[in-house]
Amino acid sequence: MSVSTVQYSAPPRRIADRFRIESEVVSGGMGTIFRATDERTQQTVALKLLRSAPGGESVERFLREGTVLAQLNHSGIVRYIDHGLAEEGNPYLAMEWLNGEDLSRRLQRGILTPHEALQLLRQIAESLALLHRRGIVHRDLKPANLFLRDGRLDQATLLDFGLARAAAHEKSLTKTGMIIGTELKTARWRR
Repeated sequence: MSVSTVQYSAPPRRIADRFRIESEVVSGGMGTIFRATDERTQQTVALKLLRSAPGGESVERFLREGTVLAQLNHSGIVRYIDHGLAEEGNPYLAMEWLNGEDLSRRLQRGILTPHEALQLLRQIAESLALLHRRGIVHRDLKPANLFLRDGRLDQATLLDFGLARAAAHEKSLTKTGMIIGTELKTARWRR
């Protein structure tokens, strides 16, 4: 599938005749996350829009994220709402809105106790087990992609399935020797 993306300087106020953008939350590797309202349900959602992309592979990878997420239903995985192409041709992905903080922000305040680390690991292991049973590999597991609902370690939720890879027979969007993931500029380890 080859899809082009329309470039724009500011996102339209409504996406897919359904989601009303309220504010920008964060920009990441592939897209920007906005706080939006689902006008069908009046629920607050996280709406991810692909930034201008030079080619079709970024668009395909972005749309694949929505397809992968739509297959999953687990309290430890961000809940899928909708995805597709907006009227302007830009891909979007709507997910549940989460209150809390990501693990990287939590770790800035200090290391986890052994009990806290076990709570976190238990929750994440359950989520990853579901993914692996479905033949999905996340491929970008890091503190910024682990969201703590209401700041609770036992409510950790996996985010950002932009690099997730489904079953082995799926078309690869990476080339041999190509490195994907998040660049780590500084790593600090504590005992």
